[in-house]
Amino acid sequence: MSELRTDWPQALCDWYDENRRELPFRAADPLTGRPLPYRVWISEIMLQQTRIETVIPYFERFMAAFPTVFDLAAASEEEVLKLWEGLGYYSRARNLHKAAQVIAARSAGTKQAEQDAFPRTAEELAKLPGIGPYTAGAIAAIAFNEPATAVDGNVLRVAARLYALEDNVLDEKTRRHVESLLRDVYPTGRASSFVQGLMELGEVVCLPENPKCAGRGATADGAEATAAGTACPMAEFCRAYQQGLTDKLPVRIPKTKRTEEELAVLRLYREDGALLLAKRTEQKGVLRGMYELPNVGISSELSKLFLEKYGLQVTDLALEAQADHVFTHITWHMKVYAGRLADGNTGADYVGRCFFATADELEHKISLPTAFKKLL
Repeated sequence: MSELRTDWPQALCDWYDENRRELPFRAADPLTGRPLPYRVWISEIMLQQTRIETVIPYFERFMAAFPTVFDLAAASEEEVLKLWEGLGYYSRARNLHKAAQVIAARSAGTKQAEQDAFPRTAEELAKLPGIGPYTAGAIAAIAFNEPATAVDGNVLRVAARLYALEDNVLDEKTRRHVESLLRDVYPTGRASSFVQGLMELGEVVCLPENPKCAGRGATADGAEATAAGTACPMAEFCRAYQQGLTDKLPVRIPKTKRTEEELAVLRLYREDGALLLAKRTEQKGVLRGMYELPNVGISSELSKLFLEKYGLQVTDLALEAQADHVFTHITWHMKVYAGRLADGNTGADYVGRCFFATADELEHKISLPTAFKKLL
């Protein structure tokens, strides 16, 4: 098999520099012309497991509330979680907050030194809470032009097609192989455009289904792609396109099945409209430390389980609704029950280890995960 042409990285950078989308987290540093590290970092964390269209309004609200890393460091965890509400994977927000405090401490409190406070290499960035190898590489490459690898799902797909790789892209060995291939072809002085170009190509052209290869695929307005318009800039280099394999690559073979869990969820309102909530006590796992609607495993003795877990004496339980919520590794099948507190203490603010939250508190203060918020 012939080698992939060595000029493809330059062609990709040229395409990206000319065609990149204007996104709020790509706002450039006037000194370097590259995106600002703080904005890159926040966006990369938000974009984990989340699409760009969903992230943009969250990103803009977050920047308005915490325009610098120092503002984020000075905020309370509750403030950060409230702004994160709806994005899920709340450990990301907690780690952002912790990392901001580490970065702020490096600057000795001088706001003008924000850029200097940021670690500038992937190796140093990876030492911050919540920053793994991919995120460290992305920040280092995009903001500091370091030739660091940043291989996410989009980049894996692009590389698998470019090189016609038939290995399972969900296998860590394949990811390491792709990192090695890309590390060997980084164009000198253009790491920022190269990394962003790979990501952009995967987002808007080299799609999972119906990729917009030369002369095929649809543009955003429904028109056919053309070689001079939205055709893939990599078509002349891409082995998968040349061999008619774009619909077969990348190969994705999942390793494990998602766990299924059935929950009985109590949705109980006080006469004034306040909602009964609890705070999760688990130190590990899904939504640790977050607020929740009282919930127990499905059983024929639900009242007993609510009493044991929350100190709630609940009677007249009645099934009102059912809903599912899918996390990365687990799916919750939830049955929603209405009920009545047997001892008549709905006028109290606290019942057992639960408390009543007003509508205003839910709106402005308490961060309720989407899994439970969707049941209201």
